[in-house]
Amino acid sequence: MKQGWRVQFCNAIGPYKGGLRFHPTVNKDILKFLGFEQVFKNSLTGLPMGGAKGGSNFDPKGKSDNEVMRFCQSFMIELHRYIGEDIDVPAGDIGVVPREISNLFGQYTRLANRWAGVMTGKGCSFGGSSVRVEATGFGYIYFCEYVLHELDQSLEGKKICISGSGNVALYAAEKAIAKKANVITMSDSGGFIHAKDGITNEQLEFIIDLKENKRGRISETAEKFDEIDFHKESKPWGVVCDIAMPCATQNEIEENIDNYNDTPRKSLKWHTPDEEFRKNLAHSKLKSDILLGTFKTEERHSVKAHSKLKSDILLKFRKKITGEKYV
Repeated sequence: MKQGWRVQFCNAIGPYKGGLRFHPTVNKDILKFLGFEQVFKNSLTGLPMGGAKGGSNFDPKGKSDNEVMRFCQSFMIELHRYIGEDIDVPAGDIGVVPREISNLFGQYTRLANRWAGVMTGKGCSFGGSSVRVEATGFGYIYFCEYVLHELDQSLEGKKICISGSGNVALYAAEKAIAKKANVITMSDSGGFIHAKDGITNEQLEFIIDLKENKRGRISETAEKFDEIDFHKESKPWGVVCDIAMPCATQNEIEENIDNYNDTPRKSLKWHTPDEEFRKNLAHSKLKSDILLGTFKTEERHSVKAHSKLKSDILLKFRKKITGEKYV
């Protein structure tokens, strides 16, 4: 029997907001952590929303469309009592993509006997927003680009390791390639692919179709293209890069990367683009944003210095996208 949860924090300023995750590793503790993190993510938008997270240890991978539909309907029978456009507005997450969102929303409208904007991530044909699927991945790259801009650098020519091959990873890769960066890795639960010269637009289109339509495995990319290698049951964090972007799940990166994969030992040495970059970001691993190398303890700046740098960058980025002026 599968279990499901919805964790809600505080709705003092507005409805709860946070995704739903279907994955065998999901449990209450993980959702409490993700919901707490969502409080801070929501605060950055400036919108009146409280943090929440939900999901189940149901695994949609390998299930038929009918099996997924039946589970989504059963899940919503319990969930619909606790959500609403002014109460709690769930979205998608790992394992909850347009197919699952459609099934969940359809069941909600049947149970509530009304149409309401109670879920985000819906298809454009029934109330969804355009570019919703791409938004997180695109935003990831825009934020990275702005950080680099603050340090007088650009994405062009940078080697980027991306983990995952869901919505965030796929469209972060698409935007990074458009910005003339070299995306050299992507992954799924079976392992990761490594394109030494960077993934091309043709190869990315194949991966997007593979993941969004065929629901295949990333290893099939290596079977299709000779320029791409596949590393089974491994993570990409041993590959030398300029920027590493975790786009799969939480707690992906640890300090000890020696045992992550079967990549040759010589490629396990991480580096940063230059000394100034290392000095500015040395204290932080930027767990949820951008990891640019690993750093020795004695080289790290104080927490106070790092917090000021990160706060300044976030403030300027937010003011830039909202059109506000800043000094």
